[in-house]
Amino acid sequence: MFSSLQKLLPRRIGGLDLNQYFIERQLKKAWQAVLSQKPRLDAKTLKPLYLKNGVFFVGCTDMCCASELRFQETELCQMINRALQRQAVNKIKFLSY
Repeated sequence: MFSSLQKLLPRRIGGLDLNQYFIERQLKKAWQAVLSQKPRLDAKTLKPLYLKNGVFFVGCTDMCCASELRFQETELCQMINRALQRQAVNKIKFLSY
């Protein structure tokens, strides 16, 4: 009649995709840490959006800023992955909004 929580929880929680939620949450914190190391980047104009298939999507209010950041993409990916202590981000896409 009673089931073990150890068996029951993974089945219930598995459909919620909480792992992706926690990765994105850690990623947003890592992004803030990267921005604090790069004083020329303005946190007000850059908004971390989401991670999908290793691609980190960042919203940018200024198209010129987005173009400039594309040149720093490799360095930013390395900094983010170092902050996360794992290889989570392979590419960054800057979207203007």
